[in-house]
Amino acid sequence: MKKLKEKDAFTLVELIIVIAILAVLASIAVPSLLGNVEKARMAKDESYAKVIGDLIMMGMADGELDDSITYTNYLLADGDTGLRGFLKQKLGKIPKAESKKYGSTRSGTFHATVNKDEVVIFVYRGLTKHMLYPENQD
Repeated sequence: MKKLKEKDAFTLVELIIVIAILAVLASIAVPSLLGNVEKARMAKDESYAKVIGDLIMMGMADGELDDSITYTNYLLADGDTGLRGFLKQKLGKIPKAESKKYGSTRSGTFHATVNKDEVVIFVYRGLTKHMLYPENQD
C-alpha cells in the first residue's frame, strides 16, 4: 500500500494571498504612522519655542538679560553674544524647527521679537510667519 505524501510547503497561491493581506495592512498602517511622526515633530518645535520664550522671560526677570534692549525679528541661531549667547549658555545649542509645517525654509531657525513687556517666538515657512510663543496663533 502506498502512503500519501505529507504536504511540506505552502502553495504559490497561499503565498500570494498572504503577501496581498500584508500589503493591505501596510497600506493602512504606514500613512497613520507617518502622520504621527509629523505631529510629534510639530509638538517638539512648539515645545522648543516655549522653552526659549520662558528662558528669555526668566533671564529678563532675573537680570541676566538686559530688558532695555529690544530685539525685532531676531534670528536665534548659534552665537556667543547677547541673546544668542544667553540661550546657547542655557541650552548648549539653539534648536531648530524640524517639522514640515515650521521647518524646511530658512533652515527652520527660530526668530524672536523681545522687549521688556513681551516675548514672541516664531518661525518662517516661505513668507508665512508662524507664531509659536506665547501660544500657537495659527
